[in-house]
Amino acid sequence: MFCLNSSTRNLWAYSAANAVSRFGDQYQFYAVTTMTYALTGSPLATAVQMAVAGLPAVLLAHWAGPVADRYDPRRVTIAVALAQAVLTLGYLLADTVLAIFLLNFLVAAVNVFAIAARAALLPQMVGRAHLLKANARLASVNGGVQLLAPALAGTLVMHTGPDLAFLVNSLSYLFPALAMLLIVPFEEPNPQSAGRPASGYVWASAWSFLRRRPDLMWLVIAYEVYILGMWSVNAIFYPYAEEILGGGAAALGWSASAYFGAYLLTGIALERWGQGALRNPRLLYAGYLLGTAIWVGYVLTRSVWVAVVLSAFDGLIFTMATTLFDTRVQEEAPAAERGRIYAVMRGGDQLVTVCGEVAGGALATYGSILGGIAWSSGLTAVLLLGVIVPRWKVSRVASSADGERSL
Repeated sequence: MFCLNSSTRNLWAYSAANAVSRFGDQYQFYAVTTMTYALTGSPLATAVQMAVAGLPAVLLAHWAGPVADRYDPRRVTIAVALAQAVLTLGYLLADTVLAIFLLNFLVAAVNVFAIAARAALLPQMVGRAHLLKANARLASVNGGVQLLAPALAGTLVMHTGPDLAFLVNSLSYLFPALAMLLIVPFEEPNPQSAGRPASGYVWASAWSFLRRRPDLMWLVIAYEVYILGMWSVNAIFYPYAEEILGGGAAALGWSASAYFGAYLLTGIALERWGQGALRNPRLLYAGYLLGTAIWVGYVLTRSVWVAVVLSAFDGLIFTMATTLFDTRVQEEAPAAERGRIYAVMRGGDQLVTVCGEVAGGALATYGSILGGIAWSSGLTAVLLLGVIVPRWKVSRVASSADGERSL
């Protein structure tokens, strides 16, 4: 438990509102995915509509980060939530794939500013010392609320059509806006004089930040490789659920529910024990490799319920990686640069995500769905080993040298 009532109140208000919004996002995701696949029948087109939502984080990181650092992140969050609520209603009028692509891009473009604001806002809400517990609790609360959300959303989409999803999601964006009115900063906001950085400074800040922290840089590289493979598999999971498992959106929903159930359990574990062994980088490296083995499991099964179990383990690994990564960045980044550094990091994630989604969709379209999953798993494992093995060798040499010096 947090020792400061203000930080506890801030975090519960933020996490509860974020959980409501996450349900709306999940509901909309299945609606948009179902619409795209119904219009085109193409795994590639389905993957591309997902990838389009990742492009804004790459293109707008240079501006989103400084906005979060320069202005009150609570006001940025309110403005973003209201804009997303309006844009989401546009899906009610979309009747072509191009319209869906455009709306995905616009909604995601606005969300880039919310992502950067979150990095600046969380330390203000709870203080730097409580960041890991805060991120872990956000993961567990979101996971608990979303435990049934994907299954419910997938089932509702199949029986009611997509329009209800867009109405619900538009309303859900109002909750984060209202929550910002309840939050009282524990840490003072960044000074308004932080100003707008010169051209290129945003990316230079992130590079300088990582260069001074080689251990974190290696973790980031391994994380990005894992994300590349994960989204290559995720991009074709709906066609996989439809064509291989025979469960359609409902099978996809139950698998995602298991995935978010792992959020809940992993968030609780990180909140209780995250300062100890769970922060060991080698545990994360091993988790990434285990993730590739889980994806191979999808190739070997035709059972919806086995796929659900595999998704739960997949979610555990991803939650650990993301929570610990976010915490490290928020803890170590200078207060006046949190937003811009985090925005660039997330921009890198989205660039890798887009590449993975398009690659997965192409492999499934021009090869086969199972072949796409198999290739994604195998190539990711090879790339991870190329990153991990040299790093572990360096660590052993350094440890041996330290031992000799101690003698």
